[in-house]
Amino acid sequence: MTFCTSIGQSSGLAWECWTALQRGFLLNRQTTSFALIVLLALANSARSEFISEILIEPDGPRQFFELQGTPGASLNGLTFVVISGEGNGSIIGDSGTIDQFLNLDGFSFGSNGLLLWASRPIPFFPPPPFDPPADPGTTVIDAAFNPGFFPTFIAEASQTFALVSGFSGFSGQDLDTNNDGILDGPLPWTGVMDAIGIRENDFSPDNEFAFGEQLGFSDFPVTGFDPDSVFRDGVTGEWYAADVDNPGSPNGPYVLNPSEFDDINGNPADVADFNGNALTPGRTNISVPEPGSACLLTLASLCVVFSSSRRRLA
Repeated sequence: MTFCTSIGQSSGLAWECWTALQRGFLLNRQTTSFALIVLLALANSARSEFISEILIEPDGPRQFFELQGTPGASLNGLTFVVISGEGNGSIIGDSGTIDQFLNLDGFSFGSNGLLLWASRPIPFFPPPPFDPPADPGTTVIDAAFNPGFFPTFIAEASQTFALVSGFSGFSGQDLDTNNDGILDGPLPWTGVMDAIGIRENDFSPDNEFAFGEQLGFSDFPVTGFDPDSVFRDGVTGEWYAADVDNPGSPNGPYVLNPSEFDDINGNPADVADFNGNALTPGRTNISVPEPGSACLLTLASLCVVFSSSRRRLA
């Protein structure tokens, strides 16, 4: 497992990283620039990175986002961006504002193809591992999302999370100047790898916006709850949104609330259909087992039993 932590620069974060086999020996990693991709289509086809899981605002202060891609591949040139969707009728009214961005230069996916960026509950103090812990093959970045301020940056509000290339924007930049829910071009990036938008369930749903579909990907409709988390099925890649039951610790486990659990179309989903009932930071996401795999498993079991019986009869 590779661990990374910030070393205190509030703009243009500097990092120190080390592997599980090199604890105690901090190895500086040099960042390299990634050439700008001119054509959006080329950018989307040439890269295979995507967002796999986000813990938005649990009852405790810990949050995270998880990305998935080619094992060992560099994330140079990529940026994780959070865009507000609070329109004129909402309390904030800053639709299209870039709330936060995190530069991923210098990082790589772990040997299992996962990268987990986890906020610190208390700034400047390394947190304990997640419960259950991340897979040893995951690259884990341990750092506050917003250095110098309260360490979390993802609130339960209408917002869009995007993984982009060639980012040239800044925090506070307004991409929807008239707050009408339509992004104004030109946008400050050259390509979009993935995006997912959510809308807050409040008193003004018509003024709550999401931009994932405008960026070529997906949005959740207004649901009957404000999701604590969004994640992809670990096999099919389908999106789900859910509330998380109050964890006993900020580090988990993050058990999904079965009564507040929807698919990407806003239809209720059943936790019992999945092969787990909690988020999996730094590990393979839970999924709905395919009926065929269950059948094959049953047939394999029957074959083993039949084979054993024949050996005993012989």
